[in-house]
Amino acid sequence: MLCLTIAYFKVVSIRLEQIRKDLKQIQDAFRCGLKREQFGCITYPKNFQAMAESYLTVSEQIPKRLKTVFDELYVKAKTQKAYAAERGVTEKYIQILNKRLLLFLQTTMADE
Repeated sequence: MLCLTIAYFKVVSIRLEQIRKDLKQIQDAFRCGLKREQFGCITYPKNFQAMAESYLTVSEQIPKRLKTVFDELYVKAKTQKAYAAERGVTEKYIQILNKRLLLFLQTTMADE
């Protein structure tokens, strides 16, 4: 049982790390001023356009509060610190919301 539990946590943590990596690439693309329709024209990894489209499509299913976090942090490419200051909340609160967003994406992407 212990081996199965350890293996499960390794798979989950790898998946969350992949989601973080993917969102960082999407954030970087938007930070560079690219529009969604330009994703096919950039020199990111070959599958970047499909990967970005899958996240942006899934983002339409995100609950409203987490959708706002997704848009502000990844589409508008704001830092957690800047977004927290703009909202008048602590950076820790934005970190908590971002973690919830990542877990939602992990669950949703696993279902597809």
